[in-house]
Formats: sequence, structure tokens, C-alpha cells
Amino acid sequence: MELPVGLDVPEGNPKAYVLKLNKSIYSLKQSSLNWFNLLSSALQKEGQDFVPSPTDPCLFIQKDCVFLVSKYNVLMIGFNDAAIDTVIDSLCSDNKNFKFTEKGSVQHYLGVKIVRSKNGSSFKIKLLYLIKKIVEMIGIIPNIKGCDNPN
Repeated sequence: MELPVGLDVPEGNPKAYVLKLNKSIYSLKQSSLNWFNLLSSALQKEGQDFVPSPTDPCLFIQKDCVFLVSKYNVLMIGFNDAAIDTVIDSLCSDNKNFKFTEKGSVQHYLGVKIVRSKNGSSFKIKLLYLIKKIVEMIGIIPNIKGCDNPN
């Protein structure tokens, strides 16, 4: 790392000094962990009442909403739009570090296909989409038939 322009270093070897970053830089390995810790503490603070899942620390559960974090992406599932809007408004007003953009209804997330029912009251999660992508990628014969319960 080079010394920033304008930093005055006493005479001697400038490489003998250590620089401390006060803010994480986007492309550093540590930056996604710092962002996750900031979001995690904001979700678990009083008023939000999200609880991390005991099996997956990236999944936060509340009575009206579920929050799934993957690197810099967030998937929110709520019982209604008002529940989701309340969480977003609270996070944005309490902490200026969060800016959310709505991408609409999710159809694919991390290689999983998500299909909503016609009335929107339920959804199905399908891994077939991910399996087909992997099969195509490695070049296995496309007419392979699966079974319900492999032995």
C-alpha cells in the first residue's frame, strides 16, 4: 500500500510506518464481513427484533419478516408489503449506511428457482434450475432422468 498524497512522514524510511484503515474498502476481503456485522447488529437491535437462525447465521427471522443475507445482497420475505416497508424504513432512518433498492418479486436467488402461487399466498423452491445449469456446464447428457428417492 502506498502512502496517501499529503501525508507527511518524518525523515527516514516511510515503509517503517503502519497505516490503519478507519473504513473498509469495498473490494477488500474484510469488507463483506464488516458490512454483514453492521447489518447484523442493526437487525438485532431493539425495535427490529430479528433473531439469527441457529443453523444459518445469514438468515434472520422476525414474526412478520425473514431476512436472508448473501454477501452484499439481501432477500426479504414478508407476510405483506407493509411488513417489509416497515423494516426498510426503520433500517434506513436509524442508520445512514443502508440504501435499499427494490428489484421486484424474486424468481431466482443463488441458483434456486422461486415460483409464487397464482394468488401470491405461497411459493415453491426448486433446485432443478441449479441442477440443470450444473449438468449443462459440465456437459453431461441432457436426457438423464432423475428419481424421487435415490438409493
